Amino acid sequence: QQQEDETISMTEESFDFIWFGITERMAESMCLFYYTFRLQPSPSIPNARVMDCKTSSWWTDEDRAEVMSREKLDYALWRTANAVLDVRLAKMKMEIQAKLESGISLESMYYVAPECF
Repeated sequence: QQQEDETISMTEESFDFIWFGITERMAESMCLFYYTFRLQPSPSIPNARVMDCKTSSWWTDEDRAEVMSREKLDYALWRTANAVLDVRLAKMKMEIQAKLESGISLESMYYVAPECF
């Protein structure tokens, strides 16, 4: 099997990016972070700044509508960020699959945690 020999060049062109870390999807967000920056995954998902919040399961449809009407920009941004994350995760998985099909081993992609693919 081939080994991957890939480095990231921090030129102006390759450094132009936006990374979204979505709290509700932190595991997926971190997978994409490790993959993008070719970093060794952490043994656990960072949670130092994550707070336990009450669930909104008791909200009525009217409660949800009220929040959405008052927080239109926040809700639109959250939906957009989730859509961007979905696209980037799909792209990451396709790239990993292409590397596997070309003979590069998953083990040589040290920046891909087992739960990320």
